[in-house]
Amino acid sequence: MMREKIVELDLKLDMLREERRDMVRQYIEEETNYLYVTDHAIVRYLERVENILLTGDTDQDKLRNYTGCLELVRKDILSKEQQKQIMYQNIQNFRISKDCYVVVKGLTVVTVIKRKNR
Repeated sequence: MMREKIVELDLKLDMLREERRDMVRQYIEEETNYLYVTDHAIVRYLERVENILLTGDTDQDKLRNYTGCLELVRKDILSKEQQKQIMYQNIQNFRISKDCYVVVKGLTVVTVIKRKNR
């Protein structure tokens, strides 16, 4: 009984994975911006990858001085090909530099983390 349920769930998972692949293909064909990069991720990217320390109490305060270049930074974090790879493979942590990764939830880059030295 339990074995049959497991097999049934595996089949459903396979169907969902195939449906997701089809939806990703269609989304990439229709959209120009594949992943959204949050302001928080931009701040962490500037701090952790570019080594630019921003001042201010909150991410929004920090970004106020950089509003003109936010979209440029957003595009600089991940290339279109990297975004496609993340989407097709459903990657949640993607390396963007020697020791930094973007964290992806759904279709959103939520932060940039730095790997701790061991």
